[in-house]
Amino acid sequence: MRLLICTVDENPCQVVNQATMPVSDAFDPAFYGINATSIGHVYAWGFGAVLLCFVLGYVVGVAVSIVRKL
Repeated sequence: MRLLICTVDENPCQVVNQATMPVSDAFDPAFYGINATSIGHVYAWGFGAVLLCFVLGYVVGVAVSIVRKL
């Protein structure tokens, strides 16, 4: 299967600037810079964000419980 692409950045694309490309080349993760290292960085940032939100919620919960006991 092939996709119809525009070789220049324009909208609408003129017929002279249109070309076809195989689907396997269009969706190749390496072409977009997606590799094991980038996936690891994204996973680490996501894990860190979730952990940060958990810790902040826990600290706020502990602070609220201490204030209620006073």
